[in-house]
Amino acid sequence: MGRVYSNELDDIPNTIEWASQVPLHEKSSATRSGSGSSIFVVLGSGGSFTVAHAIATNYTLKKIGIGFAWTPMQYALRGKNLPSHRVLLVSAEGKNSDILLAARCALDWAAGVEALTFSETSPLLSLLAGKAVTTALQAPWGKDGYLATNSLIAALLVAFRLQGSESLDPLLLRAWFKASRTSFLLSQAGEQIAAARKVLVLYGNQGQTGAIDLESKVSEAGFGFAQITDFRQFAHGRHIQLVDQKSPFPVLSFVSPAETELWAATRRLIPEYVPVTECQLPESFEMASICGVLNGMIMMESASKVLRQDPGSPVVPEFAKRIHFINPRQYFSHDESRHNRKVASLEPVLGHDGARQAGASFIERLRRARFRAVVMDFDGTLCETRKRKDGLDPSLQPLVLTLLDQGIVLAFASGRGKSIYNDLRKKVPEKYWGRVLLGMYSGSVVLSLKEDYPELETIDPKISAAQNELESLGLTGNGRISLSPRFGQLTVRESQAQSTELIAELCELVAEKIGGLRAYRSAHSVDLVLDGISKLAVVEALRFKFGIDDPDAVLRLGDRGECSGNDYELLGDGLGLPKATSSL
Repeated sequence: MGRVYSNELDDIPNTIEWASQVPLHEKSSATRSGSGSSIFVVLGSGGSFTVAHAIATNYTLKKIGIGFAWTPMQYALRGKNLPSHRVLLVSAEGKNSDILLAARCALDWAAGVEALTFSETSPLLSLLAGKAVTTALQAPWGKDGYLATNSLIAALLVAFRLQGSESLDPLLLRAWFKASRTSFLLSQAGEQIAAARKVLVLYGNQGQTGAIDLESKVSEAGFGFAQITDFRQFAHGRHIQLVDQKSPFPVLSFVSPAETELWAATRRLIPEYVPVTECQLPESFEMASICGVLNGMIMMESASKVLRQDPGSPVVPEFAKRIHFINPRQYFSHDESRHNRKVASLEPVLGHDGARQAGASFIERLRRARFRAVVMDFDGTLCETRKRKDGLDPSLQPLVLTLLDQGIVLAFASGRGKSIYNDLRKKVPEKYWGRVLLGMYSGSVVLSLKEDYPELETIDPKISAAQNELESLGLTGNGRISLSPRFGQLTVRESQAQSTELIAELCELVAEKIGGLRAYRSAHSVDLVLDGISKLAVVEALRFKFGIDDPDAVLRLGDRGECSGNDYELLGDGLGLPKATSSL
């Protein structure tokens, strides 16, 4: 975000030269023949899907095998059912949660996994380390803006080189780009798209890559609507849209030599009032793909001048950011049993009736229980996440005091430290302090509210290693993300709460790499904690201190009971109830 789109296009000639000459690793063989399964699935999102399509199609055209271009979600839903296959993951920065989900699936299902990225340090590379062949190149142009530009052209060139292409001509590509950027036809097409806020893109065999990328860019920049279709699918109802003379639908056609006659026959029948632009492409698929993408970029540049809206730095509304940062992993069950021990043990034996019986049994346990104590999560349970700095919710304070009046022992299990200690000392009368336990830093420290706050121990080496690893990946570079190490816990917090899901994925990768660490999510942060540290330590300390033998005499409350949530262990042991509004 933030780069001027036209300035990005100025870098394209140098990118073409660099990508045509940069040394490639000899082991990068997933795109070639003779490397196992003939089924080859290429995965990418957004602009990277353009690259995925081009690589997969070229793989098929070269008769290396059968190539598929899928989005990460398509692979997560279908990949397990494929026969023996190989996967190539394409991602400019290697950090979006969709490609990370697909990578995890591919490691389980594919006969071979490879990645192509333009960042030498990323969550994707951390996940694949030692498990896959990676082509990770340091981009000389720095970073694309909002739309894929230099990374897209470089990825196409590098991928085609890995496929052994002999038709690539960097000199011709640079000349093509220079000439196209001053082309009246392309400029006019961009202006027509801007005026109509829509475009119908037609293509044949060689032009589909350019069509896919133009649809992506028109949509992502918010310039309007783009529909793409091949010349004959156009004839099946898509042409009816051209009937409206008051609001003509601009048509853009990518034409290679093989489709010249078919396009000419089609063009003659399109009404004269329809604005039509024809883009002639080279004969080879590789050159046509790159030239088609370049033409689309140039048309977007012309459209942006008419709309006075830079596609490299659009205004992205809050809802769009939140949709982008949804972590799909929690909604796909391919590896759920690996992370959820209860699912793993019950899935083979519980049918519908068994599940109903288990639920009835749990309710009966609740009915029989005589509670002597309650262990509660704090943030998201006893205070709203957005008001976490206010501490215990005033509306819940009377309930807390009522429980204490009735002789119930209370414990608070939280990722917080001294802030919860200070808050509760202010809001709970001193006479109750001996019957209030605090499990701070996810159970690292357990003490009663009556005790003095302890001196913090030295930070554990694994926590320091995790902090160093996250800092080396540039996680704190934007100033919005903070790291707070506390001997047995590292809290990672995003100030604007926009990318918590992505941060969680990254923390899980770091925990796996270092070992001896686990990552848990709350509504506002991610905690990396040492193995052996758990909110269950609060339950055990409470039962020991107050002589409570029956585990069902301790009620547990929390808001993050999903398998990656920071209340998962607390709620999964004994009698635990999730907050009604939690996202289980």
